[in-house]
Amino acid sequence: MTINWNDAYNNMGYIKGSDQMPNYWASEASKYRELALSAGNCQLDLRYGSHERQLYDVFEPASTSKGTVVLVHGGYWMKFDKSYWSHLAKGANLQGWTVAIISYPLAPEVHISEITASVTAAIETIAAKTQGHLRLIGHSAGGHLITRNMCSNVLTDDASSRIERVVSVSGLYDLSELYNTTLNENLRLTESEVRTESPSFLEPINVPMDFWVGAEERPEFIRQTRLITEVWSSKQSNIRNIFEAGKEHFSVFDALSDANSNLTQALLS
Repeated sequence: MTINWNDAYNNMGYIKGSDQMPNYWASEASKYRELALSAGNCQLDLRYGSHERQLYDVFEPASTSKGTVVLVHGGYWMKFDKSYWSHLAKGANLQGWTVAIISYPLAPEVHISEITASVTAAIETIAAKTQGHLRLIGHSAGGHLITRNMCSNVLTDDASSRIERVVSVSGLYDLSELYNTTLNENLRLTESEVRTESPSFLEPINVPMDFWVGAEERPEFIRQTRLITEVWSSKQSNIRNIFEAGKEHFSVFDALSDANSNLTQALLS
């Protein structure tokens, strides 16, 4: 059977009302930023590099912080920025954690390998400017980016030693088939970059990692989650996968705004 790979990666085409979701995210994020600013609990547009998009926002809890969560957004490496996701800091903030949400340069201006390096720089900068434990979470392309940063010889020992848990939500770990989609008109993946930027071909560091996906997602995202857990479980023992019932590609990540959601609890446990 011939697989239509453009269709396989088309999340919005299969989720009712998805065309309105970016407006919803932006609205909810703006509301939460305003609340955090009025309470004096956030800092915006902190810099981690010289590119105009190498910025991050920090949202503090009302109480003494237990540590810092680094959140990396999705958008097929081509869309969105930190301003769409501020409200997803709410769940961790209510649980007493600081949340840093990053932006990064996008394709087609840069290649995925350059975006990976940008996320590395963000994690290193946030680690250097904070104390205590680190947790990492990313969604979709962001799931790929944090997972790629959990490969050997990426982060410094100082940063990686402080990471207690990583949760990759609806990520992509084998980029081979993206090479055969119209997405690649902007991503400009080469065969070489497919190999070097696909975590499933690489060695993981020894950090507890959850690979999380909605059970109602497109089959390709479920396959990718199974793939990375099977491959990496043979290389280190701190790997789990979770297929969350009733969740699709967007609702599965929105759960971060809820302090008591399964996803928030798993990230912070």
